[in-house]
Amino acid sequence: MVKHSISTRAVVGLGLLAAVPVSARAADVYLPIVVPVTGFMSVAGGSQRNGAVMAAQNAPSGLKVEAPVFDTGTSASGAATALDKALSDKPALAASASVFGTETVAMVPVSADYKVPLLTISGLSKLTESGNKYVFRFLPNDREIKVAHARYVVDTLKAKKIALIGDTTAYGQGGYNLLKEIFEKLGDKPVLAESVEPDAKDMSAVIAKLKDAGAELIETELPGLARLIDLTTDQVQNHDVGVSLTRYLKEYGSGITFAELIERASPDIQAIFKSYVLPGGANVVSEHEYAAARDQYLGHGVQ
Repeated sequence: MVKHSISTRAVVGLGLLAAVPVSARAADVYLPIVVPVTGFMSVAGGSQRNGAVMAAQNAPSGLKVEAPVFDTGTSASGAATALDKALSDKPALAASASVFGTETVAMVPVSADYKVPLLTISGLSKLTESGNKYVFRFLPNDREIKVAHARYVVDTLKAKKIALIGDTTAYGQGGYNLLKEIFEKLGDKPVLAESVEPDAKDMSAVIAKLKDAGAELIETELPGLARLIDLTTDQVQNHDVGVSLTRYLKEYGSGITFAELIERASPDIQAIFKSYVLPGGANVVSEHEYAAARDQYLGHGVQ
């Protein structure tokens, strides 16, 4: 990874600005958030947007951050256009970029043109192999992650007939190509390696090939999987945690009720339960949302 001296300047700049009275100025820092708010990555993008906005709203005392949101539309061209618009509006300290590698790759030359740091959690290895000193990644890249991924499949699961399925986007091909290379180095060449379009709905031909190849384990690099997780995991877990804990406390003779357990919890845990689990909480999952996560998405997949 390229070392970035600019990061020190950015941090020092934030610290100096924090010392100036807020009342004497407007926004001290312009840090646009460029993420997919619409399209098939909208759930993940919305989560990233919310976290970035929260961080801006909770900046160091005395520091005022302007963090407008620019929608990429879940496309490479849309991402490049959105970042160009964000950076042409006014001088930016940095830009919070999409988690979706396909989009972030398209943003890299734009950030280089403007000489503005691009902050991302995309694991796509080529981002920090592009020679652009303005790319800052806050997550291990695929060259590290996929080695552990492949070794788990080979060493722990002892799989011998592995099939590798990726999609044709930069995101999908990044992990797909690395896994294919690593499996071969480990002496476990995939019996089938295929790429499909991200919007493919009929997988019957690929499934037939998997059967013919006798695959025991299927490795996938599909962005739609992340969206399915976003649409189901929190909804099911948050809805069921109260019911499950109540049943557990009763069945195992704990001697306390769920309400008493919450009363004994630390303030931070109480705050989480009040927001996400207890009736009336701002983020409590509705029965409609729960039913959709359980029956519609888990039962039939994301349409």
